[in-house]
Amino acid sequence: MDSNDTETQATNDLSQLRHQARQRFVGAAVLVLIAVIALPFMLDTKPRPVSTDIAIEIQAPAATPSASAPPPAPALTPAAPVPTPVPQAAVSDKPIQQDTTPAELTKSDDGARAAALLNGTGYQIQAGSFTDKSKLLAVQGKLSQAGFENYTQDAIAKDGTAHTRIRVGPFATQAEANNVAARIGKLGIKTIVIKP
Repeated sequence: MDSNDTETQATNDLSQLRHQARQRFVGAAVLVLIAVIALPFMLDTKPRPVSTDIAIEIQAPAATPSASAPPPAPALTPAAPVPTPVPQAAVSDKPIQQDTTPAELTKSDDGARAAALLNGTGYQIQAGSFTDKSKLLAVQGKLSQAGFENYTQDAIAKDGTAHTRIRVGPFATQAEANNVAARIGKLGIKTIVIKP
């Protein structure tokens, strides 16, 4: 073996080592670049801002409650408003249209009703307060058959007696609540319109 062969082999080895070093350097540079870009995102402790404009869509329930099973009572605050009786002359400001069904009447202003539900405001109609569950279910059955959605609210009287109230509503305006109360009155159910 002469010196030319050893020089050629040494040059080839040196060239190969340089090539491997360049590849390692490029690989290390790529890893550093990825780390510089990706690590701040992964280690970011501040929450990203959320848009304040969130669209909320409220849809009316599709199923109507049956007479045999009363709907579940919504969670209400313990302090209930004191019912104030409405004089019979003030029950209806407008004549009742005979061609309007109770379902159409209660769904006349769904947007205002949804706002009243969300805000905890609106006029309510109390359709009785019962200690006897059979009477409670009978009145709820009458209301449901006539197309009036209703719910119950448990309460305790001043003497400590537990009773359950039947409520219909909320309604956005007093005129709407008075109109529905008059229609419920035609079923033989006494009502009280409760202001928000």
